[in-house]
Amino acid sequence: TQWVSRTYHLIQIVNATIRSILEYGSPILFSAPKSHLRVIETIYNSSLRAATGLPRWTPIHILHREAGTRGIKASSRAPPHIIINSQQHSGRSQ
Repeated sequence: TQWVSRTYHLIQIVNATIRSILEYGSPILFSAPKSHLRVIETIYNSSLRAATGLPRWTPIHILHREAGTRGIKASSRAPPHIIINSQQHSGRSQ
């Protein structure tokens, strides 16, 4: 039970630090290049691996299931009004 408690608290620390910053910056993340999102996702997943004690070869979907989290890509989707506003300002149309 000590290991489970430690894992739970480590996941809470990851979510309170890294995840909260990513959630706060999600409108910016939405427009970031995919290469930048991959780097951020790698850092977040590495933190979750350290917290859960799972090895590197554990598939990402299992890592997130065990940690009770979602991936950055799944949660960095901006609300529709942000998408529309960013396209209007950049001159792109749908």
